[in-house]
Amino acid sequence: ARWQQLIGEELNGNIDSIRFIGCSIIAHNITSIKDIESLLSSPYNRYEVIILLNQQHNPATVQHIIKHYRLTRVNNDLTRDCPLHIANLYRSTCRTYRRLVLVDCDSTDIYSTMNAAIGFASYDYIIPLQPHTCLLPHALESIVTTLSDSSNNNIGLLYNNTISPCYVFQRDVLISYGGVSNDIIKKLPRHAVIHSDIAFAYPNEYKNY
Repeated sequence: ARWQQLIGEELNGNIDSIRFIGCSIIAHNITSIKDIESLLSSPYNRYEVIILLNQQHNPATVQHIIKHYRLTRVNNDLTRDCPLHIANLYRSTCRTYRRLVLVDCDSTDIYSTMNAAIGFASYDYIIPLQPHTCLLPHALESIVTTLSDSSNNNIGLLYNNTISPCYVFQRDVLISYGGVSNDIIKKLPRHAVIHSDIAFAYPNEYKNY
């Protein structure tokens, strides 16, 4: 695979871009442990999965996720200063689940909660993921391979909508245009948008076929 070739080249000192590319998957209202496991299963190294839930609306689900992944509350100044109040922020005490972050928001609005989560994101590329959407195997590797191309240095958005829409935003660009919204793609300059021929995501219901 091309991504494996690129990693090999990096290890041999031929390129140095891949190790600097990290992705923060921000998943709104994903409640299934199986779906979370799927998001955590990528062999790629530099990514995290931020799950956004409202504990008042999903108390049993949130507690189940906390128990399953051995999450502990790690509230800090960010939770107090965030424009949209974040009730709680959780991370796992288990190294196996170090990529998982659970954010308890007091809003169910998808755009408000995703924009709040950008403040907690650790990486430069943001992948907003809607409910009932799963990433394809090796999607992150495909994304990183495209982003590592030197001709894509000024990319603001990488996307594919072949099977199910999936968008990868450069974090600073996304923030500068007001964050995630229903018209964010229209706001971005055309030269900063790249379409990939490779699918990144698929609808959850396809799992049953």
